[in-house]
Amino acid sequence: MKKMRKMKRKFARAFALAVLGMAAVWAVTARQGDFEIKHGVLVKYRGNAAEVVVPAGLTAIGERSFSECDKLNAITLQALKPPVLTS
Repeated sequence: MKKMRKMKRKFARAFALAVLGMAAVWAVTARQGDFEIKHGVLVKYRGNAAEVVVPAGLTAIGERSFSECDKLNAITLQALKPPVLTS
């Protein structure tokens, strides 16, 4: 019985740490100031978020806009009409 309680406590601690770790990752989101936009074209993303929501109103996304984003794993577009990818 004691062994089972001890295992439950360890599991609860490990679960809490995992949830806190995920919350820390989720907290890293793109800020409006992280985007360099010129004439409706996303020229550069300067943030370090894992998930980026690209603002609506873009007409194009530059070829190397996300070139230095090592942590990036998801991009969401808010535009009703997808922007063109430029080269």
